[in-house]
Amino acid sequence: MKDLGRRFAVSFAAITVAGLACNETASAQSASPSPEPVRLLVGFAQGSNSDVVARLLAAAMAPRLGRPVVVENRVGGSGNAMAEAVARAAPDGSTIGLLAPSFPVARHVARNLPFDPQADFTPISLTATAPVLVLVSPDLPARDLRELGEVLRSRPVVCATLGEGTFLHLSLVLLTRALGSECRPDHNPNPSAVIAGLEAGRVQLYFSAAAAALPAVRAGRARAIAVASTQRIAAAPDIPTVAETVPGFEVEAWYGVAGPSGLPSEVLDRLQRVAMEATRDPAVAGRLREVGAEPVGSTGSEFAVRLRAEDTKWAEAAQAAGLRPAGL
Repeated sequence: MKDLGRRFAVSFAAITVAGLACNETASAQSASPSPEPVRLLVGFAQGSNSDVVARLLAAAMAPRLGRPVVVENRVGGSGNAMAEAVARAAPDGSTIGLLAPSFPVARHVARNLPFDPQADFTPISLTATAPVLVLVSPDLPARDLRELGEVLRSRPVVCATLGEGTFLHLSLVLLTRALGSECRPDHNPNPSAVIAGLEAGRVQLYFSAAAAALPAVRAGRARAIAVASTQRIAAAPDIPTVAETVPGFEVEAWYGVAGPSGLPSEVLDRLQRVAMEATRDPAVAGRLREVGAEPVGSTGSEFAVRLRAEDTKWAEAAQAAGLRPAGL
């Protein structure tokens, strides 16, 4: 099982390096004389899931645009620093950003955001989605969601999150409410420490991206009792969906491209077409699947519908968690 985890880590690192190399090559090929590069901003550090997706996308978009596409990491505020930079950029297509689930959550958990998530952006394309697993401690007497609900209603359970008001914290709030119960949150920004806590029984419940969780599950360090997407995942088809017990329940990670508001229609149309083509490129789609994501490549209008639905979902979850709304 250790070999499985090592192979996953090596694969993820190799894909990251490949994305970096392809992006640098695409940029170099467009050098001197070349048009100004397109900046694709990412709100998380190099090597993160968002960063890997962005670099794969940038490498495939550059030759289609005929311009270099340079990934820039703007880390801070769970993606808010990146979002602010995109919102303030000129609406000419030279600066775009890769949004993640933290984006629609932001206005419901933080005050005085320097941007309006609903008014300051132009959705371009939903790039990919990624399943999330419901994990429990190996010694928790719950093999499925019904048993988890019984345990939650019978005794205190500690649920781990990566921080108050984060996407995964609010996902836990939605799940425990759906099961007619609640848990006591333990906020820890270190995913490795959370898995260690599950293994030791210090925490009993956790939401995690499937790609990061499966090595721990297969090593017996945590038990996966459900996948929060609407469909079971090919990598672990024996794990049922939450919706099989709680109809309509759906939570998943996702990555999508957006620009500042006011993008001219011709600029939006071109960026949308290029992003869709890049995502659906067999090589890019294959690499996305290798890191646990499912390629989508939607239109901007379809992505806008998704963002509105996400906003409604996280507004309800933030209220249930007792978190304050943003002061826009």
